[in-house]
Amino acid sequence: MLVDLVNSKIKSEIVEPKKEHVEFIDIDDHFHGHRFCEQAMDNRVPGSGKDNNDVWFSSLETELEESEFVFDPDSSEDQAWAEWRQGLVDNGEQFGPTGFGQDASFHPKTAAHKITAEKIRDLINARAIKHPPPKTCQDTGAGELPSLIKIPDLVSTDLREPNGLLAKLREQVCGNPAKCEIPSPIPKQAGAIVTDNGGRCEISIGVKGKGGQPSFEAYIVRDRTISDREQKDCWDRTWDMMGDCVKNGPRESWQNGVDPFPAFYQLGFVKLNSRTHDTIPEDHLLESFTSICDGGHGDCSKNDCGGNWGICSDGKYKGCGCESNTVHGSIPPIWENGEKDQPGTGTPQCSHDCCDGGQNQGEWYKQLWCPANCGGFSPVYCASQ
Repeated sequence: MLVDLVNSKIKSEIVEPKKEHVEFIDIDDHFHGHRFCEQAMDNRVPGSGKDNNDVWFSSLETELEESEFVFDPDSSEDQAWAEWRQGLVDNGEQFGPTGFGQDASFHPKTAAHKITAEKIRDLINARAIKHPPPKTCQDTGAGELPSLIKIPDLVSTDLREPNGLLAKLREQVCGNPAKCEIPSPIPKQAGAIVTDNGGRCEISIGVKGKGGQPSFEAYIVRDRTISDREQKDCWDRTWDMMGDCVKNGPRESWQNGVDPFPAFYQLGFVKLNSRTHDTIPEDHLLESFTSICDGGHGDCSKNDCGGNWGICSDGKYKGCGCESNTVHGSIPPIWENGEKDQPGTGTPQCSHDCCDGGQNQGEWYKQLWCPANCGGFSPVYCASQ
């Protein structure tokens, strides 16, 4: 078949030498059963014309919407084509019984053009998914971020890493795209939102800086409305930005979209009120959490400790009386200067606290202390229990 031979030549001589930049789109398979010269078309109604949706190419019998060439005097292409055609007429060559119709023979109709466009679109979409636009990552000069940020609740305080706060905003932007609002339980006064008629959603939350560091804000941007089908793309792309770029630091990342996922996303940490939105007041910012255990003198009452044992949750040293128990090398007991049976105080002993299968064996403080001081947990340490 001539078409197959021409396609083969195009692929071997044009596409193959430049395959890194050129791709051949085979549209021929979509036309099977829709050519006027195919056996399946032998029983078609003669002269069925342009309205026959089963035939996608013009033939001599096709009734065209235009019966003659309409010359555009402002078109150089029309001028050249008219001169060429007139030359044929001057030489005695005829265009057949339907001259203009013969010119149009084998040309695709609307249905053929539509299916060709769809095939090209599908290929572009597939390439966009396989080769998404690059992500941009840059430092913002927002200063050193705290290791944890307090998110107040009615019952307790939720401590999250900086990326955890971004994840909270991401839940709103990707998981509930119909609403652009500050996610609960973050106080509304601690943040600002920006929207527009196109579905843009920008959420910013202010946070007090760590120990003299300047205050900053966490933010996330989605530039348009997204469909249910686009939500997974939102989750995936923003997750990659957080993990590949931001990493709990003073950085931001953004990525353009492309069909079938055209949305633009951006997120990160910047200086407070450095973006365009309503001013976030300093007296309503979220608090940074910095344990004074970092100084080696932990005080449970001053570190928002929680649980029966009042454990400090941050810093190089962990636990109440942080000077006494570390995760680095020599580990004196965290229960010093008190009775071992009183929660949060006392001196641990291998024979009492490291019984294999004993009480509270799974607690983190025993998991740290017993292997470092007693070689782990053992039944021989159970005698005194």
